[in-house]
Amino acid sequence: MLHNIILSFLLFVNIHINAQNCNIQVKGYILDEHDNTALDYATVYIQELEIGTTADSNGYFIFNNLCAGKYTFIIEHLGCEPDTILLSFSKSITKNFYLEHHAEELAEIITTASKIDKEN
Repeated sequence: MLHNIILSFLLFVNIHINAQNCNIQVKGYILDEHDNTALDYATVYIQELEIGTTADSNGYFIFNNLCAGKYTFIIEHLGCEPDTILLSFSKSITKNFYLEHHAEELAEIITTASKIDKEN
């Protein structure tokens, strides 16, 4: 009798553990927060899972087979301030991330030269 109770309990626990939804998809675009243009080849990293991906030339990214939960997403792009977003989800979602994009420009370049005549 005790053996049957223990077996039933273990079967229940196994079914409950295997029932966790790990078929979740998180996808979206990385965009400039000022004009919504795509930030091509930005990176998205999920800190808790230690996995990442690179967005395509249109700023599109996708993660497949994630489990429901709360995760820290770190988004980076060259010329942008990195951003960290905490997301909780229990089903597939589409989530766009927006970064502050800075165009690095030089205001002025000054060059100087001099010639030294060497007399023998």
